[in-house]
Amino acid sequence: MTTETPARRKPSDGSTTPIHVLVVDDDPHLLTIADQFLSREDGFEVATAENALDACRVLREERVDCVVSDYRMPAVDGMDLLETIRETEDVPFVMFTNKGSDELEDRVGRLDDTAYVRKGVGTERYDELASTVRGVVEARDGNTE
Repeated sequence: MTTETPARRKPSDGSTTPIHVLVVDDDPHLLTIADQFLSREDGFEVATAENALDACRVLREERVDCVVSDYRMPAVDGMDLLETIRETEDVPFVMFTNKGSDELEDRVGRLDDTAYVRKGVGTERYDELASTVRGVVEARDGNTE
């Protein structure tokens, strides 16, 4: 994977380029739910990883337009994963967690090309996640129409 800006979502020929999302969560159940909800969204292709090591492997092997990660994970938390990714990749990042805090939300919000979404009960959290992913990718690509 290169550090180039991902392809625009709406090429000049009018076609739509899917948004390739990598979802990272150590809870297999929540990982499956996030995968299912995002995969149902028009224009999303989803890859998953259960830990930071697997996430870094996916980033090396596949084109990824946005990383969505839980915060609290064993060994490497979401902030450490974000810092590791940013050492070599220039990809938008969404922290998706229910274990966060206002302080974490502020910390994430101060970084470029990042966003924070709190997990919760109900499909509206995943609707917000999908909207947030679209927003950070489109902002990165310059497609703010």
